[in-house]
Amino acid sequence: MLGKAIHYIVFISLLIGVSGFSQIDFSEGTTNPNGYFNDSVLTKATNEDIFEHYNLEDLVMKYYTGLGLLDQVEDSLKLRFFDEYSMIFTSAKLFDESNKLAKQGVKLTKEVSSNFDIGKFYNHLSFNYLGLHKYDSVTWAYKKIIDENLKAGLDIQNVSNYNNLGYHYFLNVKKNDSALFYLNKSQEIPSVHIAYSSSLTLRWSIKDNIALVYMDQGRYTEAGALFKEIYEHYGKSRRGYWWRERWLRSGLQYVDVQLKLGNFAEARNSLVEIENHFNKLPDYQSSSREYFESKQLLLKTKRQYAQSVGDFKKAEVLGDIYFKLRDSLNTSSRSQLLEDINLLRETGLENAQRALKREQALSVVEKKNLALDLKRKSVRVYWLLSLSILLGVIVFGYFHFRRARQFNAKQAEILTEYSQNLIKTQEEERERLSRELHDSLGQKLMLLTKKTKGTGDAVMESLAGSSLEEIRSVARALHPSMIEKLGISKALEDLVNQIDSRTPIFFTHEIDSIDGILDAATALQVYRIIQESLNNMVKYSETKSAAVLVKSKGNHIDISVKDRGKGFGFSEELNSSRRLSMRTLFERAQMIESKLNITSSPQHGTEVHLSVPFSS
Repeated sequence: MLGKAIHYIVFISLLIGVSGFSQIDFSEGTTNPNGYFNDSVLTKATNEDIFEHYNLEDLVMKYYTGLGLLDQVEDSLKLRFFDEYSMIFTSAKLFDESNKLAKQGVKLTKEVSSNFDIGKFYNHLSFNYLGLHKYDSVTWAYKKIIDENLKAGLDIQNVSNYNNLGYHYFLNVKKNDSALFYLNKSQEIPSVHIAYSSSLTLRWSIKDNIALVYMDQGRYTEAGALFKEIYEHYGKSRRGYWWRERWLRSGLQYVDVQLKLGNFAEARNSLVEIENHFNKLPDYQSSSREYFESKQLLLKTKRQYAQSVGDFKKAEVLGDIYFKLRDSLNTSSRSQLLEDINLLRETGLENAQRALKREQALSVVEKKNLALDLKRKSVRVYWLLSLSILLGVIVFGYFHFRRARQFNAKQAEILTEYSQNLIKTQEEERERLSRELHDSLGQKLMLLTKKTKGTGDAVMESLAGSSLEEIRSVARALHPSMIEKLGISKALEDLVNQIDSRTPIFFTHEIDSIDGILDAATALQVYRIIQESLNNMVKYSETKSAAVLVKSKGNHIDISVKDRGKGFGFSEELNSSRRLSMRTLFERAQMIESKLNITSSPQHGTEVHLSVPFSS
């Protein structure tokens, strides 16, 4: 009995040691981070300063001590142990370890029919799956939280859960219809007014997320009205740091909408109002990290405004300032967490190094014994045999290598010719299909649209109009007719702007006028190379920013597509689709007698550089 009591006392002391950790509020910073700018201040709550008063090494040592005592304590203490240490591992970005504990908590809660809130464990799972980019599993975890609350009659808690799920569908799953469904559902709960009264920001968080979906759908007027409402709400007080941040963010989102609508005067006035307010704060101009995110968002929007009004030099200067500020923030915010994690790694590394030295010592002894055995053999016979074999291998290898090189060169020539013919045929077929869709089916749908306008049938009129627009969209995707109509420069600008509008990537582009310099076939291949490079960037790079430069220099055009994403090593194994797309890029460059170079390294981004010669 005395031993068991001691176990209880030790175990409770371990939990008390981290009880302050469990009081950290994750609701504002993690379940509903506003990712509109991808660097929102709301995302910092889970990663920054979380271990300021806690040593990660001490916490992990307590965790392993607690594991040894689990069998000696009651189920309620086990559940508390799983809950608190799952949260700790999530904050340390040890997502797989946290998942193990959360799943044990779900299983034990079900087995003992405990009153413990099982939704906490599903909430931990949702954080971890989000960190692991397993978005289907994130959706599953959110829905499990909602189901558990419905079973317990806690509808009021689902107001924020529906909001989180809707935002997840918008940001990660890219399903705007599902996002709007759950965001609107959060406002239909009968007790929603109680949830609003207990949270100063929940109502406005939902409105903000709905506005973001409208923005993504191109419903700029509706989005602007919501952002304006949110901006004015937070502007009434601007009390405290978080309140000012929400006022700033909604105001800059409103400015972004006005830029897209072409209301430059309104955008400028709002920017001036926001910047004047923050410049009056005593510590805003200091190097305090508290306002780093505010400065980033303001710089980004000022850069967008400058680009929209055609001041590209100012936009480039603002972009450079933005990246320097962001890089300095990322470096300082991660250093402390990496220090703590490295303490644990160093302990394991020391043990591994000692084991390696023992292995090396044994290996040296074995090699010496082997050398002594070899010396006892006939040295003359050994070397004669070795030299004969070596000479035979060299001669055979030389002739084999020569034949293989000739064969490979011939095969490469055949493959190149086949690939280029395939690309030409594909482009011709795309152009033919695009022309037939536009000239035949498109004309018929246009006639049908005109006729339905006179019938008074709004449904038929809408259906005919949307069908016509879909046909035109498919035709443009098959063949970029804008090259012939407006020129290659405008076509490339439109391509970058389209990708910029439907992805969260921050684009900078500077495109010289190169119309009339290239023939039609070369211009098409240049367009396809840039298009494929941008598509690869969106699929694989996980970048937050990118730049597209097209410069006319002397007797060649210099093209660069660069991102700051995760990059890749050329020695690593790439998936088949990525290898094929890279090979197609080189084939297209060879067709127009241009030089293509791709440089990349892990965590340092990727650059696709194309040099296209032309005769003046």
